[in-house]
Amino acid sequence: SHKLKTLVAFKISTEKTSPVLLGTIAFLAGLDLIQIGGLDESFPNNVKAEASGAYKLFWSNGKREIKNISKLSLGSGTQEDARVAGISQHLNETIGMLKKNPILQVMLILIHWGHWNKVKGLLPRIIWGDLCALMPKTFGDALCNVSSKKILPWKAAFVSSPGLFATESSDMDEDFTPEKLDNMLGSFFEAIADPLALTLRSGCIASHGVLYSQICRTAAAILEKQPAGDSFSNGTLSFFRSFLLPSLCLFPSNPAVATELWAVLKHLPYSIRYQLYKQWTASDMQSFQDLELPVWSLESEAKASKEIRYLLKRLSRENVREMSRQIAKVAHSNPLIVFSTMLQQIESYDNLVEVMVESQRFVNPLGSDVLVYCILSRLTVAPGGVDRSRLKDDGVNVSQWLQSMEAFTGSFFKRYPHAELRGMICYLLRRLCDGEVMELGLLRTLLKVGGGFAFADYSPAASLSTSQLDGRAGSETLKRQTMSFGIEEEFSSNAAARIHKVLDTNGLGISILLLLAQVQDRLMYDLSGKKAKDLKRIGYLNDSSSSIRSILLDFLTSNQEKKDASKENLPSFKEVLEEYKLSVSNTWMFNRFLTGQDGVDSMDGKTPSISDAIRQSDKVLAPSPSWSHISTELFDFFASHTLSDIHYPKDAYSSEITRVDKEVTRLKSRDRMGVEVALHAQQGNQRSDASEISRLESVAKNLKKDSDAQKKHVNAVLDVMREKSKEFFSSTTAPKDTAVALLASCSFPRSLQSPDDALYSAHFAFHLHAIDTPGFSTFCYFDELIPAIAGSLFGCTEGEAANLAIFLWETWKVANKWRYDERSFEEDVSNKPCSTVLEDDGESEVMTHKEFVVLYSKWHESLGDSLLACLQSSEYMHTRAGLVVLARLCGVFPTRPKLGNKLLRILNQLEEDERARADIRASAKAYATMLLRSRDEGKWVEEDASTAKARKEKDRVAAAERKRKMKEQMQEMDRDSAKIAEETGLNSGSRDRHDNRRQPRGHSNSRPERENERRRGPKRTNDEDNVESGEINGGGGRARQGSPPTRLPASRDSGRDRSTEGRWTRGESAADFSGRQGDRRHGSDSRRRDGGHDNDRGGAWKRGEGRQAFSDGRGKSGKRARPSSPQHDNDTRGDRNKRARVDEGRDASPPRNRRRRTARRN
Repeated sequence: SHKLKTLVAFKISTEKTSPVLLGTIAFLAGLDLIQIGGLDESFPNNVKAEASGAYKLFWSNGKREIKNISKLSLGSGTQEDARVAGISQHLNETIGMLKKNPILQVMLILIHWGHWNKVKGLLPRIIWGDLCALMPKTFGDALCNVSSKKILPWKAAFVSSPGLFATESSDMDEDFTPEKLDNMLGSFFEAIADPLALTLRSGCIASHGVLYSQICRTAAAILEKQPAGDSFSNGTLSFFRSFLLPSLCLFPSNPAVATELWAVLKHLPYSIRYQLYKQWTASDMQSFQDLELPVWSLESEAKASKEIRYLLKRLSRENVREMSRQIAKVAHSNPLIVFSTMLQQIESYDNLVEVMVESQRFVNPLGSDVLVYCILSRLTVAPGGVDRSRLKDDGVNVSQWLQSMEAFTGSFFKRYPHAELRGMICYLLRRLCDGEVMELGLLRTLLKVGGGFAFADYSPAASLSTSQLDGRAGSETLKRQTMSFGIEEEFSSNAAARIHKVLDTNGLGISILLLLAQVQDRLMYDLSGKKAKDLKRIGYLNDSSSSIRSILLDFLTSNQEKKDASKENLPSFKEVLEEYKLSVSNTWMFNRFLTGQDGVDSMDGKTPSISDAIRQSDKVLAPSPSWSHISTELFDFFASHTLSDIHYPKDAYSSEITRVDKEVTRLKSRDRMGVEVALHAQQGNQRSDASEISRLESVAKNLKKDSDAQKKHVNAVLDVMREKSKEFFSSTTAPKDTAVALLASCSFPRSLQSPDDALYSAHFAFHLHAIDTPGFSTFCYFDELIPAIAGSLFGCTEGEAANLAIFLWETWKVANKWRYDERSFEEDVSNKPCSTVLEDDGESEVMTHKEFVVLYSKWHESLGDSLLACLQSSEYMHTRAGLVVLARLCGVFPTRPKLGNKLLRILNQLEEDERARADIRASAKAYATMLLRSRDEGKWVEEDASTAKARKEKDRVAAAERKRKMKEQMQEMDRDSAKIAEETGLNSGSRDRHDNRRQPRGHSNSRPERENERRRGPKRTNDEDNVESGEINGGGGRARQGSPPTRLPASRDSGRDRSTEGRWTRGESAADFSGRQGDRRHGSDSRRRDGGHDNDRGGAWKRGEGRQAFSDGRGKSGKRARPSSPQHDNDTRGDRNKRARVDEGRDASPPRNRRRRTARRN
């Protein structure tokens, strides 16, 4: 063997290598007769030096090319280009020397023959990577072939169609059984990672798409048979991170390869996928110093970034379908680069949201999953995220980029519900655990846009109309119609089902509900910050938490199936009360969720059942003194029912049913009236009308069904309430103490939660009054309620003030009716048990109307003083709360002019106060307008008649004065216009030169013709031209009423008397001349086109003349019709030009050959 080794070494060093010699050496090495490493002792060091030096040059060139991708070079032949050419030449020479190295050639042959294990130890792994990067078509392809053979047993064991990738048989052990391995995926990646890891920097996998697909399909099959769960070995994650994901960019515009990769990744938990995505890209310039990074990966990212920016610049609503295909092509191979750039654009320009969502239609599932990760990476402040302020510079309002991100997230998940949502929900849950609520807008948008529950969002409560408030007491269908004023937005049922499924997973929805209930106290009493929080910001976050909690609760309880799924994850009543430390109102909110009815459809008139555990907890929920005045039956009945249980919105149902029926009738009548027109209409519009009619008919049917069901249910619940009312209050308690206990334990805390609860609290008290509940005094209740609300305005948020305003408005309008309508007072109040009051001597007496007027005046004054103090306060929240309450009460409060005038003066001061915030000034101005309108409509009932009459007279005089001044201003403008026209030499009776209205044919408003008319002197009369104003001209237009008749152009020879045939003579009318010309030529000139040029081609079409004007006066044959009257001929444009040519001394008829040339040209 020593002699053989010496001989081979001598042959290699002295003779020119040939394929036969290299093959012989490889054959001997394969039989272990010689050792390749012993042929040349200096071989490893020489190859290492040459390969390392060449790869550094290769990396330097690649780095330079990447930086030049986005540069625009305007120079040529510079010294830099010469230096780069020299480096490239040196690199090519070094690569050529490596290719001619006989030992490397022998090693390559051995690799092809399947002896990779014998040669891989001859060189360090880093040198193998350098060789693959420098010679990808030789060493890179050879190592890929080795990996292809290693996959065969794994593919045969897991892939269902082993013949799909037919390859040569390998020399693997036939007894190899990968099914028996514990960590099959890790073992599979470990088996093929040895050669593939060396090819990473070469990018040669781009020419082996089948190999890449084999790896993905085999890994997907392994995960299907043996799920890995949440734990993966470092080797498995490293293979994903270093090979599978980066290699995707080597297959540009290839959705099939991306789909194969997603078939593997979809089996991994979203947390593992997001970790892989985080380390996928390394395109920042600092990473260029790492020589281990593949050049092709950085180059692909740079090109993708440049291309996506180019496409986004040209993306618009008009070309979104075409451009979305181009965007998808780039996103298939580089989704991280594409979607990161898109989100940056969305954050800067919020009007791109809809366009960007539409552009995702051709993106594959992998791209959608990466997009969700990119959204989270833009939100998170963890390493790798973008740490930005969630607030604007004022420190109160949400920043614009976060609002844009919320809008895009909701629209995206609505359009593409298959995208991963668990990561988004878990992120919001984690933020709530930390006490952060700035990103709750994402949850709101998901529920409103994706879940289709926009009708459940009452925020801001101050803007709810009367019809909307009344509709919130009805079914879900009624809420949808009233909250959107009949314009029901389309929502995706698939998206809603997907969101609900995610919220039910591991009780995520219930956890968010509990955290939303807890976070309000944390917002209010959080002292961890170094800087005090703005009260407006705290109030906004508190109100947002309440509204989102209401939307989420409605979403989770939208039907019985969803409610049952959520109930399984809800803790018990005792746990909510004791362990989670929720307030009384929030605790009963969850209890209603457990025991309440499932919408109007399932209403059967039965009251919710209260368990013994809940009854035992009642004593803890309310203050102990309250239980001596109210019973647990009252407390349980009040807390376990909702607004739809005790209030039937009859008017809301009737109005919505009537509106829907009218809309159906209108659409059907339009369809019948437009039968002939519809034959030429598009089919899409017809189908749209038909589907709209079908939808509206279904809505009307559901409304009628819900109305009947709720009416029966409400009557049944009120009957139960009437039966239990005898046990509600203690017979030995004073009515005032009863009212205080009811207000403190039941009505007031619940009215702060939402507008629905505020309405419920008000209606519950009136039902107690209507059924003559023993021990309840309505007037005592009012006497305690109004001061309580007036005092609470100084310590509530804007949303809570809006809820209290609804509560007070619903109560005050009844008190207002009793005050100013004595008949209603006698019918509703007199001789009823609830109308009694306790006198000082301890006896109860029925209140008369006069006594009620005195009590009403006290309430009016007390409430007015509190609201005035709110408006005059220097604290923003006080002023805001006062304006919210006053705006809600407008029309029923104030009713006294003294208080109304005070409010107007203070509102005027607020409008002029530059130190006040802009929203305060705007709200003050809006309410002042409402208050003035209310005053003019007679809502100030106690205003003196003479005072009202004097004010109206004063307003009438002021209006007349304003009208007089306006009239004088108009007259002054007319005089100025006439003066300007006189100074410029224009005729004041003609059209203004800036008047762009369409002129009749035969009448020109151009400046040259007006100048000719001015120079010609006085106008002719209508008798001279035989034209009457208002008749139809020959051109088809209608003459302007009162406009001057058509004038002939000025003539240079107007002073001469020409009587030659064919020429116009002085004193001859235009009509006579036209008739004489027509008789002489027998209509030959009528074949020429109307409106010829100002040269001898009188019959040619004039440049700039409209097609309609050109064809006027022609018959169906295309020839010009003979004028039906002299006046018709007089007003045609062609005759005007003809007369102008005659007047200028030229023959009206051009030569015959010129007319022929004109006809041929036309």
